[in-house]
Amino acid sequence: MILTTEHKNALKNGETLILRNSDDCEGDLFTLWIGRWGHFNLEKNAVIIKSTKTLQPIIKKLKLNGVLTELTQIN
Repeated sequence: MILTTEHKNALKNGETLILRNSDDCEGDLFTLWIGRWGHFNLEKNAVIIKSTKTLQPIIKKLKLNGVLTELTQIN
């Protein structure tokens, strides 16, 4: 799992990233956004599983869950 510069810029601009770990939409749905206190929040299947000040712990969590970079959507 790699967050590109485009993904990071979208987060800074208040956008939400939608991530998946399966291309057939049968896997888990992850949402990543920056909260109002500047924390990165990661949600898995509508439950917040991580909230941190830096992206590194979230990227580790996404790698453990097998999230695919090419399936990332910016909303």
